Amino acid sequence: KKTVAKKAVAKKAVAKKAVAKKAVAKKPAAKVVAKKAPVAKAPKAPKAPKAPKAPKAPKVVATPSPEEQQLTAVRALSVDELKKRLRANDQVTTGSKNELVARVIDCVTNGNLPRCPKCFLGRLRVRADGSFSCPGGYDDDKYQACDFHAAKGSVERPAWQFTTAGVA
Repeated sequence: KKTVAKKAVAKKAVAKKAVAKKAVAKKPAAKVVAKKAPVAKAPKAPKAPKAPKAPKAPKVVATPSPEEQQLTAVRALSVDELKKRLRANDQVTTGSKNELVARVIDCVTNGNLPRCPKCFLGRLRVRADGSFSCPGGYDDDKYQACDFHAAKGSVERPAWQFTTAGVA
């Protein structure tokens, strides 16, 4: 038993010495710095006074145009709300949110796209030159092609029915 106790005491002594060595190693050595004699400097020339700064103009916050306000109000609507508004105006409800927003803005600005006056199945589409055409539509389960074309401005677009504040 004495041997075990001596070994334990010896281990503790070794541990204390290791801690003491670490503590000594952590202390930085004192550095001796020689002081330099001050050097005489030539006097600096006085600086010219700065011109006073012009006062900053207050920031002008531009009021958004009615079109920008309308676009902001439509973009704030959810996809479901946009589709609900398009359905209420008998318009196409497919596409991404950006396409739905563009469709609503077009319909608010120019009026709804009516059904084809020839086949009554398809919804008129605006072509790049501003004229209208009908792609046709489904009658029951069968697709019916349509060749209706109308010049720009010859089709009456009914007004958009929109009830959200700030839009139309």
